[in-house]
Amino acid sequence: LHRERLIPVALAFALGATVEGGVNTWGVLQLRGQLDAGLVVGAGGAVLGYLIAAVARLSVSRVQTAAGARRVVAAGTVVAGCGLVVLATVTVPVAAAAGLVMAAGGISVCWPLLMSEVGRGRERPGMVVGAVSTVGYLGAIVGPGAIGLVAGAFGLSTGLLVLAVGAFGIPLLLRTGRR
Repeated sequence: LHRERLIPVALAFALGATVEGGVNTWGVLQLRGQLDAGLVVGAGGAVLGYLIAAVARLSVSRVQTAAGARRVVAAGTVVAGCGLVVLATVTVPVAAAAGLVMAAGGISVCWPLLMSEVGRGRERPGMVVGAVSTVGYLGAIVGPGAIGLVAGAFGLSTGLLVLAVGAFGIPLLLRTGRR
């Protein structure tokens, strides 16, 4: 990763996996546990978020260039960060569910687009994709637990705001990576 100058991209990938896992774990808990959203709003928001995420992942297949991928990832992570801020700060369950949908949809573009960028034009794409995937999985495994520790110490809303900061940090990491 160092030789290919992909450490910032790998870290962005891990942070994206952390945010995505946190949205899936802690976002639903915020709706159901903290805001007492009913089953339709709580589960419905999660299901709609997952559907939007699937559609977003399928729609990014048209992005052909590294610059285009970075722009879409930046836009998606900003949408995700804004959705997490809404989810963490509003007290109206329907509005919070809309934040969950924004967060799930926005962060979902990271995985496919960052993987396509990592493998593009590489002499040994399998090696770098595997290395970046490993770093990403570490984010997916460690991230939600770390956010759980923050949530346990400072409240779930604070944990979600930490995830939002992470989402907003992804474009900054990508700016330091390979162009």
